[in-house]
Amino acid sequence: MCELEGDRNKWAEKERNLRGTIKCVLKCDVHKSNPLDPVVLPPADCLVSLLCLEAACKDHSSYRAALRNINSLLKPGGHLVLSGDLGTSFYMVGPKKFSCLPLTEEFLREALSAMSFTVDTVEVVSQADVAQHDICDFSGMYFIVARKN
Repeated sequence: MCELEGDRNKWAEKERNLRGTIKCVLKCDVHKSNPLDPVVLPPADCLVSLLCLEAACKDHSSYRAALRNINSLLKPGGHLVLSGDLGTSFYMVGPKKFSCLPLTEEFLREALSAMSFTVDTVEVVSQADVAQHDICDFSGMYFIVARKN
């Protein structure tokens, strides 16, 4: 955000302000039509999901349903920011192995379009450009900014 605003050096100040603004953390279940149930909030300007939906969804249809559900939390013109790993079928937390839905850039674009999002930005970073690790079998990372129509 600081870079977009033209001053990368103010990140510590932004972090302090954000931490001071947060009042509570809500549980979210993307498989519910109201993911924040029982809480009901007015539609948001922006939602961010990082390394989340591909871990919560078992197949492409449940991923699309999760997108539809979180779409309901956004106001028209609101932004959805997604980031995650491409092609990941598992990830490790310590010695425990968890399954993950392998995603492709093409699927993500199609799924967002089907939910009436306009994709503003897509950035893909290949595995070769990321530090190697053995906690997952990813082929790359994605960063997407989409706008709800």
